[in-house]
Amino acid sequence: MALGLLLHRAFAWLADSQTVQELLKTSDELSIAHLATLYEPKVHRWANDYASVDLSSAELGNNAIAQLQTTLAHAQGRWILSAGQHAHSEWALTGVFNGETSNIVIDRTFIEKDRRWIIDYKTGRPGPEETLQTFLAREVSRYMAQLKKYKIVCNALDPRPITTALYFTALGHLEIVDDD
Repeated sequence: MALGLLLHRAFAWLADSQTVQELLKTSDELSIAHLATLYEPKVHRWANDYASVDLSSAELGNNAIAQLQTTLAHAQGRWILSAGQHAHSEWALTGVFNGETSNIVIDRTFIEKDRRWIIDYKTGRPGPEETLQTFLAREVSRYMAQLKKYKIVCNALDPRPITTALYFTALGHLEIVDDD
């Protein structure tokens, strides 16, 4: 949980920073390496806010940095963080779902080619005896209802087609859940 909270904070900062956005546009190795000099000190400082007796701030910060490096090493990760049209990180919305008022927070959303994308970050990875395909199927099943809720609430505000997806930060993998 602490790792997820720390990564969400870091991803929001990366997506909202103009300097980072300029570096992401080039996406060459030198720019990505320079990016690390910007986020690593922040992540280590922020890790103090989420550390616990089970996980030191140094260990937490190092784990988060490893997942940030994985995300930035993959084109899909850089694409998600790149500023898009109507892009939001940690977007809090209130809407109606199944006849009840619902408060949601969408990790990352943006519009590309007249389609809204809703991305939910996940820090998990397959277990030692689990295949990638089995892990992804389990995670999609686990989060499908949550993403459906996000989609319905968002669709009330924006009638564009919506794609929902899970982005696995430890794997650098984007898994489409629903694409209408």
